[in-house]
Amino acid sequence: MAGHRYHWAGSGENGRNGQGEEDEEGWDPQWSGDGGSRLRFTGTGTGTVPAAAPDPARPLVRTRREALEDDVVTLVNQERAERGLVRLRTEERLRLSSRAHSRDMAERAFFSHLTPEGVAPDERMSAAGYPYPAAENIAVLDPNAMAVVVAWMNSPGHRVNILNPLFRAIGVGVFLAPGAPVAWWTQNFGYR
Repeated sequence: MAGHRYHWAGSGENGRNGQGEEDEEGWDPQWSGDGGSRLRFTGTGTGTVPAAAPDPARPLVRTRREALEDDVVTLVNQERAERGLVRLRTEERLRLSSRAHSRDMAERAFFSHLTPEGVAPDERMSAAGYPYPAAENIAVLDPNAMAVVVAWMNSPGHRVNILNPLFRAIGVGVFLAPGAPVAWWTQNFGYR
């Protein structure tokens, strides 16, 4: 049977032994690279977990930037779910618009919803091909998804955007400048 072979003793997660150390024979970082796969082992034994067919639309290994962006979306959707709001779907055009604005802010040393030329968030989202722009959050903060979501949730204006019941789409873009202690974050929201 094709799949991932695991050996375990005690209990652990994702091929880690009971002492929290990696079990090289049972650890496959590509398989668990989506950040959400979890296996719990108890007792002793061996086994094979069938391999899922890879999704050709999604790379097997995410970059740090993609992981941070996806983590922000997950945390935002957790905040929304706790309040009975619909989950926002990731919209690639909003993500691209967000990434471009984060990079632009970092490279041209400004921090604003408006570019130095006066281009507004809805114009940038529309230029990226998204026809239903709604709102934007920005931040310059640690490259840590939890930190940026907590900061936004503690800011009334940003919180209103995250919890807006009319929004249906989200795109998060982070720019990580080499050697910089902070990251530039943009979060775009859409109505559909």
